[in-house]
Amino acid sequence: PFYDSSGPYHWLGANADPVTPGVLNWCIEFGPVPIKANAQMADARELTEQVQRGDTAPSLKVAPAQMYWLLTKYEPVDTADSRAALAILAHANYDVAPQAAGIIAEIPAKFPSAYALAEAYAAESRVSTPQSFATGGAQREDAVRTGQVGGIASTNTDGSLIPGVPVTVTLVGPAVFDTTGTGTWAGVTGMEPISLAWTATGNGEVSYSAHFSVPRQVLRYYANDGSVQDMITRGPQASIEMLDIEQPGTPFRVHYDFQPLGTSQVHTVEVNADGAINDTLTTATDTSYVNPHWMTDAG
Repeated sequence: PFYDSSGPYHWLGANADPVTPGVLNWCIEFGPVPIKANAQMADARELTEQVQRGDTAPSLKVAPAQMYWLLTKYEPVDTADSRAALAILAHANYDVAPQAAGIIAEIPAKFPSAYALAEAYAAESRVSTPQSFATGGAQREDAVRTGQVGGIASTNTDGSLIPGVPVTVTLVGPAVFDTTGTGTWAGVTGMEPISLAWTATGNGEVSYSAHFSVPRQVLRYYANDGSVQDMITRGPQASIEMLDIEQPGTPFRVHYDFQPLGTSQVHTVEVNADGAINDTLTTATDTSYVNPHWMTDAG
């Protein structure tokens, strides 16, 4: 608790949900009194980046998914500094009161350890929350019997890789992964992009995609009429909805075998006096069966 320079009293901490025991709510409106009744929490919506303040200090800036990640990890930490740090981040990023920027500016001098912890929490969330997902290209778009698909990764806002995100990669077409012997591989992202070797089982085009499984990180935002505080909350966590994020790769062609052709001149041969038969045999591949890649490579 503290008084700002203009006199009002504020609370930097969590608020108990008036309905569900154990659920914490976080104020995002300096001034009004906290929510006390179920009726005051009836108008729930999703917290989005569109309501994020434009004057948030860079060291405190967190997106809604990052705020969700922080609340998930640190709400169980029941210490004054940790609760104050989360409250600082909620106010600094999403407070709807016009005087919020001035009040937040007074916090470092009054509560330096809590403010420093808020900065540390914000930095941690930015490097720990997946923001984008990628697949690279195939080793070559016109491959022969073997190759690799690579660049499969999850990254945070600054492009650093995030390990541990479940991912399933699927091939569609005449090829299988070497490690599984099938068209499907499942694992988790790592500190390096994943590369997977494949082997052709036929001729034709192969497409592939990576499916990343991440929790739906949605904060509920209770916007009120000004008589009580606006709040954000994770709400009861009886179940966590998982999202399937598909990232397609670039299709490629594989060449497993070829159909040889041979053209003979036997119908115009001359019979020499010694009885030998001369002929010219021209070899090629059947282009209607597969691209004549093999004969080119062989010279």
